[in-house]
Amino acid sequence: MFAARLLFFCLWLSQSAFTLAMTVFLLTVAPRVPSCLELVLAGLVSFVLVGPVLGIAAGPLPKSWLLAGSSALCLFASFGAKLSLAADSILFGLAALGAAEYFSSSAALAISLSQQIRMPLGRANAWLACGLFLAIAGGLLLVWQPVGAQVDASVALIRRDADLAAFASLILYGLSGMLALALRFGEDKSGECRAVVASTDAVPWWRDKESLGFGLGSGCTIGCLVAALVLHSTVSAPGFGATTIFYLLSGAAVGAIVTGIERHPTRILGFVPLATTGLAISLFVLAGSTAKPIWIWLGVGFLAGMIHVPLYAAFEECLPEDSRVSGMASLHALAALVAMAVVFAGGAIQEPLHRAWLFSGSATIAAVVSWRFLLRDTVEILTEILVWPFYRIHCHGEGVDRIPRRGPIVVIANHSAWFDPIWLAKVLPRRLVPMLTSVFYDIPVLRTLVRIAHTIRVQYAQFRRDAPELKEAIATLDRGEALLIFPEGQMRKQEDQPLKQFGRGIWHILKERPQTPVVVCWIEGGWGSFTSYFGGKPTRNKRMDFWRRIDVGVNSPEVLPAEILADHRSTRVYLMKACLSARRHIGLEPYPYTGWMQPGAAEDYSEGESEQQ
Repeated sequence: MFAARLLFFCLWLSQSAFTLAMTVFLLTVAPRVPSCLELVLAGLVSFVLVGPVLGIAAGPLPKSWLLAGSSALCLFASFGAKLSLAADSILFGLAALGAAEYFSSSAALAISLSQQIRMPLGRANAWLACGLFLAIAGGLLLVWQPVGAQVDASVALIRRDADLAAFASLILYGLSGMLALALRFGEDKSGECRAVVASTDAVPWWRDKESLGFGLGSGCTIGCLVAALVLHSTVSAPGFGATTIFYLLSGAAVGAIVTGIERHPTRILGFVPLATTGLAISLFVLAGSTAKPIWIWLGVGFLAGMIHVPLYAAFEECLPEDSRVSGMASLHALAALVAMAVVFAGGAIQEPLHRAWLFSGSATIAAVVSWRFLLRDTVEILTEILVWPFYRIHCHGEGVDRIPRRGPIVVIANHSAWFDPIWLAKVLPRRLVPMLTSVFYDIPVLRTLVRIAHTIRVQYAQFRRDAPELKEAIATLDRGEALLIFPEGQMRKQEDQPLKQFGRGIWHILKERPQTPVVVCWIEGGWGSFTSYFGGKPTRNKRMDFWRRIDVGVNSPEVLPAEILADHRSTRVYLMKACLSARRHIGLEPYPYTGWMQPGAAEDYSEGESEQQ
């Protein structure tokens, strides 16, 4: 684990050094290219067209060698620019090609390293993005002077000397290349701790609606950020200088780190609607006011960082292992196209105020789209913030790292408190679709929230012949979602009966979809909480919970054998034993298998019975 963490630090340091060197190189070489069209064509051909093609061809190669080779290519371009070995446009194109391969390979390698050190991919991307933003800010302060603007004495730390900049870029490229070579020791072990991240089907990422949406969102976000910096650095804007860009990028670094606090791989997307809404408001304020204090630029950068990290990490999650380099190269090519389109559109608008309205309008459209598709994740992350002071939720067992991130699964657990679904949703790396009894589903305020989570309504009744919720549950699995069931049918009410007999609904569902993996969990700590039946009805005669420890044991996903699924009694008893055995992950002894758990003793429920919370 220590070696893997050291390798991740090497990757972070290598990417930060490369980004700083690339910023210095571009800001010293790009102004020497005589034609803007020549500069754009060099970057377009290298970064947008050749980059993805080489990403496909180089995908099977070791990522560390790709990183070192990309650094070497950029080192040659920087050395050539210093000695004037070729036209500046050619050298610029070579550097752009090296950057395309470097960032694509580093993103692919970050996935493997984050799995080895058991760090959420969103958090790993947050640290990498923080280093990237700060490196760009450092490079801008080192060599850049805005056109037609006065340079503040407070930021003129180093004389903008072309020779010094070229020397610095050479050293940094060499450093990033040497660090990249050290990363080869972390590639052979990438499969040992790898979670099941890739999709269970063979659909390429560009044909999957979810991954394509994340890719478009991330590409547009990166492109707009780059375009904003380019526009304001090439066109004089009142109140915008080196200090402003530094605060903008520093805010983005802080926003990335704050977003990385969230460990859940899908819930982290809940930051996007909140951040896009705040960004739209901030840009409207900037567009309509003459005074532009520094704190507004810090806020804009902070919100941009909160948007970038979740979308970028979500797209990486969707990439199969054999197409990570080509997928990330395609994403960066899209970002480059968006940046060029926005730069040309914004460059045609000479008035800075009108340009600000262009960006604020784009942020408004992005906010509407993100609320439309990511509303559930936002509601969940707000719920998590509200619940945080009351419960400490810990997950145990090897099953968490082996849960498929895509495709249908069934999650079952014991049911001892109202908040069981919230606790499971916190630790399991999937969006869960729970089945909820009509007693709670029909509560006016709660009904709105549970509909956002696509909760399945279960009509409360002791015995029923019709069970439409079972068909809805099967349809949920057919859509590739994660179904959450509490097979006991009701909450625990007795101290000496930790688990009631499972109903037949779970058997009906698995019988229809026998190849669906089942994840069995045990929740410890819910019995005795404020929302349990311990000592009376929930919320009555009990103290409010505060910082209460909740432990969740998770078994590995399992496809039940056909001989077990052939009989509903065998299926129910098998799952009950598996649920009790999950206690071992928490360090508890399993309850003894008594006569009431034998197949012949299982109560024969009616055909229409279904699970109720």
